Amino acid sequence: MLWIIYILNYILLMYVIRKIPKEKEKNFWLKVTFLYLVSIITLNINILPIPIGLIIAFSVVDKEKTINKSIKKIVLLFGLVYFILTIVVPPIEIKDILTYNELHKEISRFEDVHSIHIYDDTAPIQKEIRKYYDSDSSLYLQFITWVLNQRGIEIVNKEWLEEAYSRDNLNFYWSSIQIDGLTRHVYIRFKDGSGEYFGIFKKENDGSRYYLKTVIEHSGIEDGIYPTIFP
Repeated sequence: MLWIIYILNYILLMYVIRKIPKEKEKNFWLKVTFLYLVSIITLNINILPIPIGLIIAFSVVDKEKTINKSIKKIVLLFGLVYFILTIVVPPIEIKDILTYNELHKEISRFEDVHSIHIYDDTAPIQKEIRKYYDSDSSLYLQFITWVLNQRGIEIVNKEWLEEAYSRDNLNFYWSSIQIDGLTRHVYIRFKDGSGEYFGIFKKENDGSRYYLKTVIEHSGIEDGIYPTIFP
């Protein structure tokens, strides 16, 4: 995300400078670009960012005989803006953008989305849903555990859950579908129409374990086509 801001900030800077009258100066645009690059250099000391680049750049620009001093101070102003944005704008990684794109695609499958939950593999919820079933072969049971906790249904112990599930006392349909080597989808639909849940389990690579990545609570699938285990 910050690299996008960096580029847009630079493009806007170039546009502003082009509109301002300036003195003739050799290698002017190269100097402006270099000054901007220097101005965005930061030094992190105990997580506290120090705009060391701005300090150095200002000491250079502030010299009395600097040509186009006012323009170069504008460059420093843009560098300051970028520095502030690096503090207030949370970093977004490429994998996060891909996750949002995937999430948008999944959301479009459902009629009414009531809630969305997104977790990473270190979230406390991973330990909670693995309390009774800890293997990748029981992801649907982990998801059932999540749903029951979400609905405020107390799970007394593993035996209670096994008995309730085996006797269909929990009153829902479920389906678990392997999408690819790293993704599994789990659906749960309560027979009384009180809730429908869609879960996405992911793993980073073949050697890692699955974790609950996303849960979407909804009111039906857009095309009306449910997994084959549903009536």
